[in-house]
Order: sequence, then structure tokens, then C-alpha cells
Amino acid sequence: MLVFSSFSGASTDRHYLIVSDRLSWKEFLSLPPPIPSLLRQSSLALMSGSSLSLTGGRAVWVSLGAGRRLSASDVPAPSLADYLTSWQIPYFVDSFSSELQAMGFASRGTADRPDSARLVIFWAPKERLSRIVAKVLRSVRQGDWLWIVIANSPDLEWTRRRTTPFLVYRPPSAPSLLSSATTRQPGVVSSIDLVPSLLAYLSGLAPSSLNESLPAVTGSPVRFVPHPDPVSFLTQLDQKSTLALSDLPFLTLAVIVLIVDALLLTVISLFVPQIRFLAHLTILSGMSLPLSLLVSYLFPHSDPGLNLFQCFAMAFGIGSLHLVLRYPPLFFAGIVGGLSALTALFALPAYSCSPLGYFLTTGWRFYGITNSGVGIILAGSLLFLYRFPLPKVIGFVICFGAVFLTGAGFWGANYGGALTLSLTLFLYLLRQPSRSVTVRSVFLSIGITALIIQSIFVAEKSLFPHTSGHIRHITDWLTTGQFATVLDFVLQKVQLWKLFSTSLPLNLLIIAFFAMMTIAIPFGLKYFQIREHQPFFTFLFIGSWVGFFTNDSGVEILGMSLIYLGGYTLLLILENFGGLIRKPWFSKMREGVRQK
Repeated sequence: MLVFSSFSGASTDRHYLIVSDRLSWKEFLSLPPPIPSLLRQSSLALMSGSSLSLTGGRAVWVSLGAGRRLSASDVPAPSLADYLTSWQIPYFVDSFSSELQAMGFASRGTADRPDSARLVIFWAPKERLSRIVAKVLRSVRQGDWLWIVIANSPDLEWTRRRTTPFLVYRPPSAPSLLSSATTRQPGVVSSIDLVPSLLAYLSGLAPSSLNESLPAVTGSPVRFVPHPDPVSFLTQLDQKSTLALSDLPFLTLAVIVLIVDALLLTVISLFVPQIRFLAHLTILSGMSLPLSLLVSYLFPHSDPGLNLFQCFAMAFGIGSLHLVLRYPPLFFAGIVGGLSALTALFALPAYSCSPLGYFLTTGWRFYGITNSGVGIILAGSLLFLYRFPLPKVIGFVICFGAVFLTGAGFWGANYGGALTLSLTLFLYLLRQPSRSVTVRSVFLSIGITALIIQSIFVAEKSLFPHTSGHIRHITDWLTTGQFATVLDFVLQKVQLWKLFSTSLPLNLLIIAFFAMMTIAIPFGLKYFQIREHQPFFTFLFIGSWVGFFTNDSGVEILGMSLIYLGGYTLLLILENFGGLIRKPWFSKMREGVRQK
């Protein structure tokens, strides 16, 4: 990997920045010359500037200029213009627009003319982009830099949003992919990476040594990964990124049908024991669906229907193994949970463009494991550990590794996800033989969790010195007495929690249903004298609610937990009550009448 880590020798070159809007990667490829020839000589990436809080064009422009996630209401915000002025880097705005204003630029720069500026900025409407690129290329000399950034895709609605091009050209250079520590995915960068990239290559300084009088940027400088054909690679990646989002409506409908079938078959099999195997098959297949969703998206597919068939065929194939192997359903449920947790933990590439993983079109999912993944690991691990008790030493090693594997830095889901997994799994493993939670186990778990978080913090600081995640920011704020900043951070988290929880009617339904089961299941276990299963449910409820409140979109954790929670509950009903009802209720009533 070719990495400009020292950023040295960046004092004499000139940078040209061309920004445009509402242009997808596919449309960019079809632009007239000189774009086609430029693509063959440049370093390329797909850029994601969208998240639920950034839906709409202006918020992306603000984040693009500030180098950190901001909404449109955060204007005025620290901007690229502020950093350039602070570092006394002369820049010139060749063509002004309201979009550049959102990035923090005024109608004039600090330089009198283009040839006296280190950075020259152009606004290019998409119909004039090729002509402006041709004009700028006539001024680009060997060693100069040309940056082309398309802020928004033509469709701003987040479920249909396309990725946009991010191009860097520096003659002479070979074609390559752009990468960044923000996304950790070669060929994908984030909108917040523009500011730290320009600052690093303009000033010759790493982001950690930038002006401390301005707020720290959360993006990372782009780096260059040699690749023989970046255009073809990114075209395939762009096409694949839209398929997962387009599958969501079909997938939601199919899951609802599967849930209804499982409920109906469970009720019917209580009266007709002969079809219990169908209920078992349907329930276990539903519990296998997260595993199949992660794995099946590694296979090529071209339309939602085909991928949906692949997902459910794999899920039913896994579910039917308990019939072939003659494993008891509850025993096999533990195997499914363990396999699902391992896949979510180790197969992070499987997350690319999966409904349970990160999408190229939603930038907040690039920071490691997702909230869905946290829910799968949490519920799947608890189910496996309950059905297959391991020695505590082995369990502690697994939990310790699980927290590390959630991501290299405490970004996004990793922050609350690490807390969720460490607290819950350690509490589960530290419970007494009586299977009750004691004060000692709670404090011991919290202490070990704090030690693990500190270990991750130290590892992150040494391995990724230019990456600043949530935990490092909070530590810096607390040590410097910036308690108001910490309070503001918490309030922002609360706002995001409310936003994600109420954004879709399905989210509210999941929260309400999970709350209902949190109350109903402990009561049912006590009433029907089957308390031996209580540890699994207790710690799943604890961990899921912790994840719900510590993650921005923690409703995904509740949703994934419901799959294993609901499936195991139905299996328990069949296990404990399947033989109690041998005849239909009307037959029993008729016999009672005859006896009288």
C-alpha cells in the first residue's frame, strides 16, 4: 500500500479543487472528454456523505467542509476556509456558489489571483463539469494536485441514494484506489475525509499536529492503494451497494410472513402434534435468517427476488439440518446462535452491502461492526453459552476477543457495542452457581469492562494514532475539564436516539414488542415453573436494553435480539406444552357434555 504518512514536500505544489453536486458514479462515467481519459490516470473512490441525520443536500455540504459529521442547523461551523486561514495557506475561489458557502467559503479567498494561491476552488454544475475540468487540466503541472468531489447523488432519499465520485489526479501517477482510516475499506471514502486530506497534503503535517485552536476533524487523510483497474472495481461496488437497499421492502414482507407462519404453526401443533416438525423447521429457519443474510450476499445476484430466494433457501437449509442430524430443537438453536455470532464477529467482509451490514450509501456504517451485528453477537453468544456452558476461562477469552473484534476504534456502533457486549457477557459468565446476579458479580464485571475499554483505548492510540473515536474525545474532554462539551455530546446522543427510534413505524413496533416481552416472559417462566431458562432471557434483556440506549440506532439490537428471543420462546412452548393438548378443545368439550 502506498501511504503518504509523513506528508513531506508539500510546500510548493498547487491544489485545484472542483466540487459539484447531484451526480452518481454511473453518470460520472458517461460524461464527455476529458473525464474518460482522466479516470484512467487517477486515484478513485466512491464517496458516502449520507446518513439518516444528513439526509438532504445542505447537511452533506456542511460536513464536507467541516471534516466532521454536522447537520445543516450547525452553521456556522468550523470549515475548511477556517483551517486554511489559520494555517496561512492562501486560497482563491474561482467560481462562488451557495454550496461553497455551506462549506465555509466566502466569495473571495485570501489570495488576489489564482496563480498566487496554493488552493484554487471551482464550483462546477454537472452540465458544465467536463468543460471546467478541461480548463483546469490546462493549468495542472507535474506535482500539482487535482481534486474532484461530487457532494450529493441525484436522489437524496437514503434508501435510494447512490454513491458519488471522489477523484485525485497528480501527474505523473498510476491508477489506484483511495482509502482512508475512516472507512477502512479501499475504494470507499467519506465526505468528512476531504478537509483532513487537503490540510495534510497542503501543509505537510499529519492531522494530529493541526491547529489545536479549531475543533478536531473526525475524518482521515486519503491514502493510495495501487489497483490495476479501479474503474471496473468501483463500478461493481456501486452496483452492489444499491441491491441491499432495494431488497429491504421484499425482505421485510418475507420476514413478516415467516413470523406469522411460525406463530400459526406453533399454535396448530399444540393441538396437532404430528406437524410439530414443521413448526420446528420454520422457527429454526427464522433463527438462521441473520446468518443466511450475511453469507448469501457474498454470492452474485442481480435482482431482489433472486437474492431473497438465496437468503431463505439457505435459512431453510440450515433449519432442516436438525431433522437430518436428529438434533433436539433447543440443542440445535444453540448451534445456530453460536454460528451466527461467529459469522457476525469474524466475517466482517460479509457486511459489505448487506441489509445487516454497512451500505456504501449510509456513511455511519463504515466504522466497523454494525448495530445489527452487535445484536447478533449478543443474542447468539448468550444462546450458545446457555445451551453449551463453557469453562469460565474460555468464556472470558471469547468475550475479551469479541470486544476487540467489534472494530479498531470506538466509532458509531463500536462505542456502545463494546460496552453492550462486555457488560452483558461478563455479567452472564460471572453469575453465581445459583444463577442469580450478585452485587459482587456486578462490580467485578464493571471493573473488568473498564479494564478492557482502557486496553482498547491504549491499543487504538498506539496502532491508530491519527484516529480519534468517541472514547478518546470523551477522555480528552474530561481530563481538560470540558464538562459542558461532554454534556453536549450526551444530549446529541439522546437526540440521535430519539431520531432513530421514531424514524420508522417499524422501529416503534419493535421497541413496543420487545418491552412487552421483557415483562411477559419472566412472568411466564415463573408461572409455568420453567425458571431454569431464566438466565438466557434475563441477560438478553439486560444487554439489549443497554445496547438500545448506548447506541445511536440501538433499535437494530432489539430487532436482532427479538429473532433469537422469539424463536427460543416458541421452541420452549412446543417443548413444554406440545404434549399437553392432545385433542381439539371442541372434542374435549363434547366429551364433557356426554359424561354429564
